[in-house]
Amino acid sequence: MSTIKIQSHIVLTAVLCSLMAGCGDEPDQKIPGEKMVDVYADVLIVTSAYEAGEEPVDYFEQLDSVFTEHNVDRDIFFSTLDYYREDPYRWKDLLDRVIAELERRRGQVLEPPDIRSSS
Repeated sequence: MSTIKIQSHIVLTAVLCSLMAGCGDEPDQKIPGEKMVDVYADVLIVTSAYEAGEEPVDYFEQLDSVFTEHNVDRDIFFSTLDYYREDPYRWKDLLDRVIAELERRRGQVLEPPDIRSSS
């Protein structure tokens, strides 16, 4: 996935997350930085698969499975996302780390298996 596609998915996910978060009292809890990177990377993967039509499943159901897998409350995720988006430098730092994580994962998927000869 190109960096431009990743960035467009990030923007789309931010918009969707804003819509899903609604207007209410936001929890004061925040997801720790590295965990947020992992969760947000997974959210972007779900969003990307949904947009590409690769997964014929419900988008919100898939998001809930990401939150369950990471043991993260949906409202806390969205309030943490809002926390990052409030400050452009904090937001850029998060996005840079998420992009690096996605590129790292892509590299792991694309690496050929370690084949050792048995001589």
